[in-house]
Amino acid sequence: MKTKEIFSYVFSALMLVCMLFVVAIMVRWEFFSPSRDKQQRPTRQVQHWRQLPLQGQRSGPKDAPVQIVGFFDYQCPFCKATQPAVKAVRQKYPKKVAVIHEDFPLQMHLNAYGAAIAAECARRQHDFMAYHDSLFANQNRLGKLSYTKLAGRIGVPDTAAFHTCVASKKTAGIVKSGQALADTLNIHGIPTFIINGTLISGTLSRQRLNGLVQDALAKAGK
Repeated sequence: MKTKEIFSYVFSALMLVCMLFVVAIMVRWEFFSPSRDKQQRPTRQVQHWRQLPLQGQRSGPKDAPVQIVGFFDYQCPFCKATQPAVKAVRQKYPKKVAVIHEDFPLQMHLNAYGAAIAAECARRQHDFMAYHDSLFANQNRLGKLSYTKLAGRIGVPDTAAFHTCVASKKTAGIVKSGQALADTLNIHGIPTFIINGTLISGTLSRQRLNGLVQDALAKAGK
């Protein structure tokens, strides 16, 4: 093998190692750094947050002392990464925390809008959360996945009605209401949460989200 070829192979190998190192640092920074949540997640207050025109799926009591409004996109990997934290606080505080799921499919994610429509159709038959979880579980297959077949697999009772719902303008209106609300609130990134009026954007760890819920409970005297 010529010296030039050897040099080329070595250089390529070093570039690959450097790339993997940078990716590892970014993943650790995004998901595992304990200080990131505290230092890099600016918050702001949403005025009159109790009067927001929410149309998304609610999980939890209407009178729960902590109300979390979450803006999600089914094609967003950071939204998927945050789901375990959201589930954890709902399980930990079943009577004290409610989560309202609002759709905010980004234009750059070509399959997110269709997935949001399908989730709303599952909601019509009271199977929203199962379908919601299945969409995130199949995130890499969105666009290739048959949403009607997925509905059948999770047990949506009337797949014919589901199929009709997907084409309904009324269903599209619910998804667009989430997008419109995000625009009104000047939300540009996902996931974004409004926790009793405090808006925070970005991926949140279980520890950080739990801390925000505890702060909200303390302020509510609960």
